[in-house]
This record gives sequence, structure tokens and C-alpha cells, in this order.
Amino acid sequence: MLLDRAREAGCNVQRSRVMSVDTSAPKPRYCVEGDWQEADFLVLAAGARNQLVPESRALQRDELE
Repeated sequence: MLLDRAREAGCNVQRSRVMSVDTSAPKPRYCVEGDWQEADFLVLAAGARNQLVPESRALQRDELE
């Protein structure tokens, strides 16, 4: 529902695997299939611990149930 509302409001929904994110510039950039794109903002649906969020890491095998 939230994704549909965002699309209806004019957001560009990128349904690809984002390989890297750069937030060092005034506008964030993201890399999909080797192509860097700029955005006004990013909403990443990648989970709480992933490689795209600074100071986080993927869960280790012994941390899984």
C-alpha cells in the first residue's frame, strides 16, 4: 500500500538490487547494475542490518535462529 501511494505521488520506484549508496554529496546517489543515479531522497527496503546502512553489518550465522 505504501509503495503504491509513493508511486501515485510521483516517486520513481526502482525495483532492482542497489549495489552501493553514496550520501557524501548534497543529493544521494545509488548504483544499480553499474549505473550511478542521483535522487532527491532514497527509501531503501533492505532490512535493519545490511551493507548499505553505515555502521551496520549483516547478521552472522551464529546470530540467526
